[in-house]
Amino acid sequence: MNAALSVLLAVIVFGAVMRLPLALVMFAGGCSYLFMSRQDIGLLVGQVMGQMTTMYVLVAIPMFILAANVMNAASISERLWAAAHALVGRFKGGMGHVTVLVSMIFSSMSGSAVTDAAGPGLVATRMMREVGKYPGGLACAITAASATIAPIIPPSIPLVIYALISGASIGALFLAGIVPGVLMGLALMVAIWLIAKRRGIGQAESVPAGDLPRVMVRAMPSLTLPVVLLGGIWSGVFSPTESAAVAALWALILGTVLYRKIKMSTLREILRESSGQTATTMLLIASAFILNYAITNEKLAASLVALISTMELTQLQFMLVVNVFFLILGCFLDG
Repeated sequence: MNAALSVLLAVIVFGAVMRLPLALVMFAGGCSYLFMSRQDIGLLVGQVMGQMTTMYVLVAIPMFILAANVMNAASISERLWAAAHALVGRFKGGMGHVTVLVSMIFSSMSGSAVTDAAGPGLVATRMMREVGKYPGGLACAITAASATIAPIIPPSIPLVIYALISGASIGALFLAGIVPGVLMGLALMVAIWLIAKRRGIGQAESVPAGDLPRVMVRAMPSLTLPVVLLGGIWSGVFSPTESAAVAALWALILGTVLYRKIKMSTLREILRESSGQTATTMLLIASAFILNYAITNEKLAASLVALISTMELTQLQFMLVVNVFFLILGCFLDG
């Protein structure tokens, strides 16, 4: 390993250990690599502008972020919570099950784990502690774990970024995420039921049967969003990239026309918050392009492929190796 690559890795490891913003850590690592390898610093501009201006799928990211923020402001999270409570709140550990179900539904609209945790996740944590009598640590753990379903169930911002990097089909990735996402949610519910039974956590107060139609009707307009979104993609009415704009528009219509929760002042705040989150995400992607240049220039990907090929792994062994690798990285880096 040459000195330039060693410095790049040292900068990234130091930044990860110090919990510095990942985008800035990657950017600093890329800059240090170019400096140590005595390459023109202008390559930063060339790599970022050359990549980002030719990839139209990047348009989906700010639109999904905007759609999620509109949904939070339009009381969609609260309506989904009430509907999920009516459906699964009666089971052992009810509030935990409600949290997981809300996350699964919200995941089909937002595409972001952070948005899921910050939107319905805040309501979920409070309700688990106050109504479900969950310990604070367990309530936060369930909220965080259920929010990680969002990058799997379509539409998903990380899947869009992965398609951008790998060249894979966004539609195929979205389709492939449904079953794993549902299985993940069911597995969390089973774990919650076992923990609730062991710790003596009871079910939530059941919604009277007579109130079920009213609660479901109140949530029904919100549930049209994933239907419109995924139905439009798979029917070919619009592309996965265009679906992000459709999601933002549909959420805005629900929030302004139907629910009347979004006023002009609220919309300004939504746009301001979405702009900041988009800038953070785009800085991360720009830094990734710089880092990708260093990896490509050093032929690390080819060396890794050659190393794994010599192991003669089966498909299952390969998946296990990849998952262990991601598990270790996930202890230090954001998704």
